[in-house]
Amino acid sequence: MIDSLTQKIDANHSKLKNIVKIGSGMQTGANEIFTFKEKAFPKAWLKKRISGKQIEKYAITEPTDYILYVEENFEQLPTSIQQYLLKHKTQLANRPAKKKRSHAKWWNYSFPTHKDYYHLDKNEYPENDF
Repeated sequence: MIDSLTQKIDANHSKLKNIVKIGSGMQTGANEIFTFKEKAFPKAWLKKRISGKQIEKYAITEPTDYILYVEENFEQLPTSIQQYLLKHKTQLANRPAKKKRSHAKWWNYSFPTHKDYYHLDKNEYPENDF
């Protein structure tokens, strides 16, 4: 009986995988360096950030944080961002994910996943929010 009910539901509705992209979001490994309450850098380099704390049962509250989005070559970043990242170079270079991968750049996210989807609407659920 349960199987037939599931089949009826599946037959009449889209599968979730056809409606949304599900995956792990960007992982900075240093949120305290990459996130801000105010726009601290040029707008082109900042994105709104939603954390799990803003996600309620039936609603998502307006994002209050910004995240510094740096995936370009370091030399192509604005001088203000280069200087800011250089100020934190020791901490950024010593993140566990960066130490494990010798080819990793010290100044960007630990795991810059799904870059092609970043411009789309999304929800973020940091691991420690559950």
